[in-house]
Amino acid sequence: MQTPPLFQTFKVDISGISSPEKFTFPFYYEPHQLSKIAASELQLYLETQTDFEHNFGLVEEQKGLVIGKMFGVLVCQNSKGELGYLWAFSGKLAESNHLSFFVPPVFDLMKVDGFFKKEEAVLNQLNQEIERLEKDENYLALVKKYEALKYQSIAEIELQKKLIKKNKKEILLANATAHDFAIGFHKQKRNKNFINLILY
Repeated sequence: MQTPPLFQTFKVDISGISSPEKFTFPFYYEPHQLSKIAASELQLYLETQTDFEHNFGLVEEQKGLVIGKMFGVLVCQNSKGELGYLWAFSGKLAESNHLSFFVPPVFDLMKVDGFFKKEEAVLNQLNQEIERLEKDENYLALVKKYEALKYQSIAEIELQKKLIKKNKKEILLANATAHDFAIGFHKQKRNKNFINLILY
């Protein structure tokens, strides 16, 4: 079986449409007429194709989770100088990232023996271990104990703050009393010394 070509020629007559002169700014632009035609032909293919099954949410009675998908078209020329386009999609489509008529990804996340799948298996194993530990009775008992100690420590800190505030007032009062006493004592002593000085 022959692999369908990635480069596709326009299905409608485009002889009266001039080619784009340059790439558009990707975040703010008016799509070229050829891009719109290429996008329309992609939409028609998606509505009528039987190559894969994916629920885009366009047919109410279609089974499966509704998952939107981002598609792109690139207007270009082939080596013969013919004007056409390429199709691509983001992520995976129908549990694959290799579908007929679509440009494959630069990096294949779905490759079974590839880096992503191998590391994904390691991460899945770690996640399962985390889930197991999170359900462990010893862990749950320690979490409960930690929460109780945390609230107890908060209460004890608040109590200490109140004691410090109370003690601070008492210290200030004691200092003021001692200060008043010292001033009074020195005044009295000074007056006594003054009287003694006069007597001599």
